[in-house]
Amino acid sequence: MRRTVFVSVAVVVFVVSTAGAAAEPGVVDGYEPDDEFGFEGELTDEELDAVVSRAMARVEEIRGREFKARPSVERTERGGGGNGTGPLDANVTRNEYGNWNDVVWEALLVVGEDRYANRVIADTFGSATQGFYQSGNGTNTTGEEHYDGGSITVVGGVNEGTLAHELVHVLQDQYYNLSADRFNPPVQDEQLAGDGIVEGEAEYVRKLYERRCATDWECYSSGGGGNGGGGGTNEGNVGILMTVYQPYSDGAEYVHRLRQQGGWESVDEAYDDVPKTSREIIRRDDFGSVNVTYEDGARGNWTTFGEELGRNGYDVAGEASIFVTFWYQSSPAGYGLGVIDTSDFFSPDGEFDVYSYRSEVSEGWAGDRIYPYRNNATNSTGFVWKSSWETTDDAEGFASAYLGVLDGHGATQVDNATRLVEGDFRGAYRVARNARNVTVVHGPTVESLGEIRPSVADADDPVNEPVDARPGEPTPGFTVVAALFAVVAAGLLARA
Repeated sequence: MRRTVFVSVAVVVFVVSTAGAAAEPGVVDGYEPDDEFGFEGELTDEELDAVVSRAMARVEEIRGREFKARPSVERTERGGGGNGTGPLDANVTRNEYGNWNDVVWEALLVVGEDRYANRVIADTFGSATQGFYQSGNGTNTTGEEHYDGGSITVVGGVNEGTLAHELVHVLQDQYYNLSADRFNPPVQDEQLAGDGIVEGEAEYVRKLYERRCATDWECYSSGGGGNGGGGGTNEGNVGILMTVYQPYSDGAEYVHRLRQQGGWESVDEAYDDVPKTSREIIRRDDFGSVNVTYEDGARGNWTTFGEELGRNGYDVAGEASIFVTFWYQSSPAGYGLGVIDTSDFFSPDGEFDVYSYRSEVSEGWAGDRIYPYRNNATNSTGFVWKSSWETTDDAEGFASAYLGVLDGHGATQVDNATRLVEGDFRGAYRVARNARNVTVVHGPTVESLGEIRPSVADADDPVNEPVDARPGEPTPGFTVVAALFAVVAAGLLARA
């Protein structure tokens, strides 16, 4: 799977020359970091060529690493997402994966019944993307080196902050081969964790670059709203946006602390031993998640979607996504239900963080799996979401918060553990907890809950009913589009 993101209405203006970079780090095609151009207005082909060369020299100086090949650089206008005319739109068609992914996002209470999750993802990316990098050819699986500069596309205007971010991806691809399996896991919590180093380094270097722009470098920006990039709008689903943005926010601080501990060598080592959970990036620890197993006990016409989707048919939310679930439902930027306190979201705990992805409800996460189900006879879907927590208090906090969201949507209480909901997340839900384990079951009717997960069919108390979570293999996360792109997130949300 090649890592990329597409945007709507891609109008290519030109491609910069792919001449090779110089052999001296900090000097590219004769251009050096301190060069001044004084360019104004839209760049000509030759002027863009010069800006890209100077940006490459500056990234080399910051990173202490030489480019092995020069990327092509394209400029594209921002289109209106969802009109079916751009590359992203062309790829959004209903398919087996999309239907499975729909159920995952519903479990996370981010995309409701009436929306197709992949369409929502496309619209969200189309409105927030400032630039993206299409992988070239790095070191192949046999160790033979065939370097290709890849392709950078900047959206809605050229600015050096976005160029710096995408140029770091060029370096990463040339030195680590971003097409390698370790950077492309099939499940989301691992994807978010891996992006914590990949996107985290790109954002870290971008921020260091922009600091130099503010002090001793002349930097060019046209359109897009400044050195940090802009031009994105808060269209689409802010819950999806904040999920995807987590590696950018926390990853930059993660990389900064690695560099503080052992220089760029420590950052390099993280590409060989890629983080496996978003918890590692949020808390900067090496927690690897507990083991969770699952035995399918569904009856009637209910079946899982198949082992070829996600990892053996399941996905894992992980700490970052669970945080966004409750932040999105609680924040005025989402549903505004106030189930958790979101006041600390704008108070990150690091110099390079943007937002804080910590909450009492999500911090106790230890492992989870989401199994989407379907019933072809009734054309309906459901899920079982099993999670394990560090303490019984953590488990009870998650179960109570999930029920609190359902109640906030006007749920009818069937019993202490069961809710019947109308609206965006309609259907029946049962939440059962035993000690440090929680199971959430969802189906179209109360009766369907017992068919999807008979082992919790009679649960009427979310605090004391048994859940069959037993030790097994480690769990990673749930899947969205894997992307190497610059997004606008800081400043999208009003402080509330």
